[in-house]
Amino acid sequence: MKSLSVLVADHQPLFAEGIRTVLSAPGNAVLCNITAIARNTDQVEGYLNEYRTDLLLMDPTIPIVSDTDIIVKLKSLYTHLRIVFITSTNDPLAVQRALKSGADGYLLKSASKDELRSAIREVSEGRVYVGRGVNPIPSESKLAVTNTSSLEVMFVKKYNLTKREFEIIRYIGQALTNKEIGDRLYISDQTVSVHRKNIMRKLRVNSTASLIKMVFEHHIPIAS
Repeated sequence: MKSLSVLVADHQPLFAEGIRTVLSAPGNAVLCNITAIARNTDQVEGYLNEYRTDLLLMDPTIPIVSDTDIIVKLKSLYTHLRIVFITSTNDPLAVQRALKSGADGYLLKSASKDELRSAIREVSEGRVYVGRGVNPIPSESKLAVTNTSSLEVMFVKKYNLTKREFEIIRYIGQALTNKEIGDRLYISDQTVSVHRKNIMRKLRVNSTASLIKMVFEHHIPIAS
């Protein structure tokens, strides 16, 4: 079984201890050893200097000691470190900033224990994890129509996407299942599954989270 050294950074002691309890319980696919709990970014940096740490589970709203982008800084200093945000903030721009800075995962505090375990497994294997309910792509109403249209055309042409594939991409941005997308488009979930595989092949990604990350980097709005 894979073993990870984990640092939890959260200013709410009860929540941090809850994470420790969950990750220490039997049944985890990855063995997590919680080395410490930090309350601010200064403590985060101090613990990382002292302990070999594989994974940082952090609430980005913890007190920031300096104005430096903590994720960029930590990623440059500790290239092996995987970072997952666990937060109540579900603003698309905040999600985008986190992932662009180098965060490997973004999870809401309303997530279940099983989802936390899944997120840890995914990022420990080198993949990006975007949690259920997280909206990394702004809705169409928040983007200028003229800019959106030109960006969409460029994106479709660049990756040789069909009209149907592009429709499905916009629904994938809502983290909908194949069945849910099929119901919206009046096609079967098997058909959606085929389209999804073709989309991932064309965009050269191997997970839905990576697909979503790529789409928001191109500023493609989710379907409303």
